[in-house]
This record gives sequence, structure tokens and C-alpha cells, in this order.
Amino acid sequence: MGVIIFIIIILAIRRNNNGKPVFKNNNIGTIIFMLIFLSVFASIIQGIFSGIFGIGRVFTFLLGPLIYVFVVAALFIYIIKGFITKNKKNRSDGGSYDGTYSEMNNRRHTYAGIFKLSRSSKKRLRIVRKFNDRYKLYLTDEQEQRIVDFSYVSSAWEHELASMKDGYESVYEWLTGGTPWLRTYLYVFKVQTIVPDLTQQESITLRAFCDVLQYAENSGCMSIESAIEAVNKAYFTTFDTITIMIARKFAESKGYKYKLPVDDDIVMDKTEELKKKYQI
Repeated sequence: MGVIIFIIIILAIRRNNNGKPVFKNNNIGTIIFMLIFLSVFASIIQGIFSGIFGIGRVFTFLLGPLIYVFVVAALFIYIIKGFITKNKKNRSDGGSYDGTYSEMNNRRHTYAGIFKLSRSSKKRLRIVRKFNDRYKLYLTDEQEQRIVDFSYVSSAWEHELASMKDGYESVYEWLTGGTPWLRTYLYVFKVQTIVPDLTQQESITLRAFCDVLQYAENSGCMSIESAIEAVNKAYFTTFDTITIMIARKFAESKGYKYKLPVDDDIVMDKTEELKKKYQI
């Protein structure tokens, strides 16, 4: 018993490689030390009263189950408290992002508490590279490292990197969440310009989208599919009917309107269905 208590104490005061305690939550430490205290207390009582009609052993026999009841109750309260706190944080995020930078700027202070990332640059880089390979974002090694570096100085980029940890049923689930204009830009353009400031990134993305939409409008194509095909050949992009509508919506939010080919209404209906599904 003494050896077990000694090991638990060492773990409780030990710090990991980052200089942080092994048990990061104070509640866990409290539970551990209460368990140790009660165990030692029970041993002392047994030692004092062991010679008096067996009272010490009876007392210890009765106290033992109470210790376990206390620990189980404490763990149950801790789990319930953590679950409630997590739900409150999720609700405070306020749902999905509507595509405007101003709202995102107001929310960015919440990102650090919601999205947990390792402080290790190597681990963050692995996240970006895995996501880049899976969804073929065509990010260069230098751009992957840039996103990692930006995540340390920009909570918005930290949020974007953290979102790459999530599993998605479809790439459109990722595209239509958070910052759809930025994610669409990273997804459809094989040659990208990435900067740490999101206001400047907005300007870069807007200019790229406007060039594409202007080209599609003036292409003379009779269908949205043929216009997208022409755009992809001219700009070395991978637009489809969904991503072209995300680009168009972002441009319209900035005051730029473009008329796409005649079957545009059909595509818009499909886009509205997607927006409802992913709550854009």
C-alpha cells in the first residue's frame, strides 16, 4: 500500500516535458490526495485500536467501502461538471460562420478555449500535411509551415488549423463551415497566396474570386458546367457548382455581383439545400 501511495504522489507532483503537471486538472489531484489521506487515516486508526477488542479492524472494515463510495461520487461529479462545461462552451461559439470577417473577428477570442491544439510545431505540421494530402489542397511545404507559424500568432489561423483535426463525411462539410471563403480558396486554387492577417487574406481571396467570376460571366457559355470547365482550364483551378456559388456569395457580400449562365437558378437551389444541411 505504501509503495502505491508513493507512486501516486510522484505522479501528482511530476511534470511532463513541457513543464506542466501530469494531472492538469486540480479536481483530479484533489481526489487522489483525498484517497491517499483516507487510506492513511484508516491505517492509523487500525494501528491505534487494533489491540482494543478488534475495534480497529472493524472500523477499517466499515471505512473501506466509504472510501470507494466517496471516490466514485467524486469522479461522477467531476465527469458531469466537465460535460456541462463543454456544452456551455459549444453553445457560446454561436454556430457556424456566415462568411463575414467582422463576425469572425468578434468571435476569435473564443477559439483558444474551444479548439485544443498541441504546442508542438511538429504535431501541428503533421495535422496540416495529413489534411493537405487527404483533400488535395496543393499547399507547398513552405505554405504548410506558414499555416503552422501563423497559428501561433493568429487565433483565426489557429482555428483553421484546429478544424483540420476533425473528421468530415464530405469535403463540403469542411468547406461550408467556419470560413467558407478561405477554405474554398485553399481548396480550388492550385496556386495560393497565404498571409497571416485575415483582412489581407480576404482581399487576396476576393480579387481571385472576382477574376474567376468575371471570366465565367464573359465566357459566353450557355451552362454553368461549361463555364466552370472554362474557368478551371484558364485559371488552373478545381471549381465545381458548389464552390463557384460560395465564391459568388462571398463576392456579393463585398458588393460585387456577377451573372452566371442560364441554369444558375438550378444551381442556386442545390446550393440552398446544402446551406440548410450544413447550416451556413
